[in-house]
Amino acid sequence: MARPMALRYLLRAAQPLSQAQLLPPPFLLPSFYRPSRHFHSSPSFQKRETNKKRGLSALKRSGLRKGQTLSVKLENLPQPVLDPAERSRIDVDPEHGLYKFFRSPDRSMSQPDQIGEHGRAWTVQELRKKGWEDLHALWWTCVYERNLISTEEEERRRTAAGYGQLEAEVRDEQVKLTMQRIRHTLTERWYTWQNAREIAKTDPSIRLEPGTEKVYLNEEELAALEKASATGDQIWGENTQESLLEDPMDGEEEMLRPLADMSRLEEPQVRKEVEQSSTSTAAPEDMQKKPTVGDAEVK
Repeated sequence: MARPMALRYLLRAAQPLSQAQLLPPPFLLPSFYRPSRHFHSSPSFQKRETNKKRGLSALKRSGLRKGQTLSVKLENLPQPVLDPAERSRIDVDPEHGLYKFFRSPDRSMSQPDQIGEHGRAWTVQELRKKGWEDLHALWWTCVYERNLISTEEEERRRTAAGYGQLEAEVRDEQVKLTMQRIRHTLTERWYTWQNAREIAKTDPSIRLEPGTEKVYLNEEELAALEKASATGDQIWGENTQESLLEDPMDGEEEMLRPLADMSRLEEPQVRKEVEQSSTSTAAPEDMQKKPTVGDAEVK
């Protein structure tokens, strides 16, 4: 007699499987995906060209008419000259600019021993002693050298020469190191110039205004400049006050009156009269009393 567990498995196997039980697990569904159609169109099985308008102009819809022939025939086509000795000689300018891309006008690539003949890169200590013109010339010399190295590298890649790449990389590294140190030197000078300019702003003997002919002034010139500046400020102040009081705008006459009174106080005679009037005038009765806090008098 079969066990109940075995009978249960037999009964389950006899039942038809549902649609969900027939599908694979969800994580395996992408592997069963098949596109309904290919990306490209179906291949053509025709052996001949069936387009009767092949070769016609898309704009004018023109082409060869019936019975029309071309003046060029196969027997009239020029034949290439394979022998170099029979080819025509073309005069080329020996000073042509394209020759600057190569080290020698006769060879497109240098030998490895020629590429390896170079020195070390410039140091920062050596570049600090050079002027702006020397650094500018050295920078463009490095640019020209890197152009030559890149041209030979492209020629080696095109011809699959198989030599000179290691020597060219070492040479290029030295040139790039020199260019980095030139930029480092110029950056140092730029920071030094900025710091010097900030210090010069605090020195009255140095003029940093644009358009001035002399930057540094001696003591006599500095004193004359200060005197002229003070005189100009005084003249400007007097002329401004007079012009404001002569032709005031509507509603501003009362506002400008205290300005005129303040300007008159600077005169010696008016100042003396104001001082005498202030000493002769007695203080009001309320001002003569001593201050008190509550009922107690403050001494």
